[in-house]
This record gives sequence, C-alpha cells and structure tokens, in this order.
Amino acid sequence: MTHMIRKSKSKTVRVLADVYASIEGPAVGPLDAFYGRLSRYVHEDPETTPASSLEDAASRLFTDLFPIVYRTVAVAADRPDGGASEFDEDYVQCLAGKALDVKPFGDVPYTLAKDISRTFSATNVLVHALRYGGQLVDEEHSRSWLGYGNREQCSAALTKMRQCSWCDGKDAKPCHGLCVNVIRGCLARETAHLDAPWTGYYEAVDRLVSAINNGQSSVCLEDLLRSLHSRISEAIMYAMNHASDIQNNVSRILRIIH
Repeated sequence: MTHMIRKSKSKTVRVLADVYASIEGPAVGPLDAFYGRLSRYVHEDPETTPASSLEDAASRLFTDLFPIVYRTVAVAADRPDGGASEFDEDYVQCLAGKALDVKPFGDVPYTLAKDISRTFSATNVLVHALRYGGQLVDEEHSRSWLGYGNREQCSAALTKMRQCSWCDGKDAKPCHGLCVNVIRGCLARETAHLDAPWTGYYEAVDRLVSAINNGQSSVCLEDLLRSLHSRISEAIMYAMNHASDIQNNVSRILRIIH
C-alpha cells in the first residue's frame, strides 16, 4: 500500500514537470505533505483518527497550490516576458486564506477530498482488521489452551475430577462446582490472553462491514491512487482555463479587504 502511494506521488510529480514545468518545483512541498499524510493514515488507529483529517489534508493541498498556480498561470499573463510574478509571504498567505472563496480549482478539491476520505477510511479499517486477525492467530499458535504454564496442576485437577470416583469403584459424575473450578482454571484462564486481540478483531471487522454498508468503499484504493495525478492535473487545468475569472475574483476580494 505504501508502495502504491509512492508510485502515485511520483506520477503526479512527473505530470507536473511535463505539463506545468513552472509549477512542479514550488508544488513539491504541498505534494510531500499531502502524500505523507496518506501514508501515515493507513497505519493509524481508525478509532482515534477521524477520516475527516484526510479531507483536511486534501483541502490543504489545493489551498497551498492556489498561490503557486495563481502566480505562475493567472498573473503570468500580465508579464510581457511570460514570467511569473513574485509574491511576498503576506500576499501568499492572503491568497491561501481566500482559496475557498475564489474556488480556483472548481469542484475537484471537494469531490477528491470526499473520495479520499471514504476510500482510505475503509482501507484503514481493513488493514487493522487483518492486523488484529494476525495477532489472534499468533497468540493462538504461541500458546497451548490446556496446561499453559500449569500443565501439572491442570492434569492433576482433571484426573481428580474424572477418575476419583472410579478409584472407589463408582461411576458417579463429578459435582458441578468441581467441574466449573477445573474448567475455569484450565481453560478459561488459559484463553484469557485471546480476549484483547479477539475483541479488537471483532470490532475491526464490524467497522469494516459498516464501512461497506455505508458505501465508504465504493472507490477502489488502487484506482483512486492511479487517478490522483490526473485529478490534480484536471484541477490545475481548470484554473488555467478560468484565469481571467480567477483574477477578477481575487481583485474583488482584495478590494473588499482593503
């Protein structure tokens, strides 16, 4: 999974370098932060890390890309030499803060954020379900249910429970209390180590089923990662095609601010 995320990032960087050469360099930082967040999320506990954090990461990517795209695409049209204008840090922060109002990338940031959140959420649950399942199997193989740590005591207790009446020439069943104590000591106590991983596995599978029933896994993770470069490129192309509208919106917002 980490390998697929790295491949997706490399593909995105190559597309930017080939199609939007002036954007590729400054965009490396936002892309690093975005893909790094995806990689970390897969290994985080789904109970303590909300999927909304991925929506925030996707939104942040386009917020950080806006000043870069605006500088190199929209404003470049005003330069006779076709070069990009330089913005000071305050202006960059101002642009980033108004990205939601300007909507320079159309609906791509919103739809992509939702797809990422749903798909990675279901994948994260699956990863943890498999992890708990593996832990459960390891625990079961590494221990013996009967007599783990007290084989002699269990053997003696089982012998006493079942054989003592035979020693007296009788075939009487042992009393209920004795049976319960022996079973509790030899079985229940020895399977207690499975309680935590089994509970975790059950809860993880339950979350996975809920995610599937709620339609959170409608997009395959592999398909999503393979499409990220084209969807990010689509967003940038949208900004290029609407450069004049973006400039007008930015100018209007700046007039209101000042």
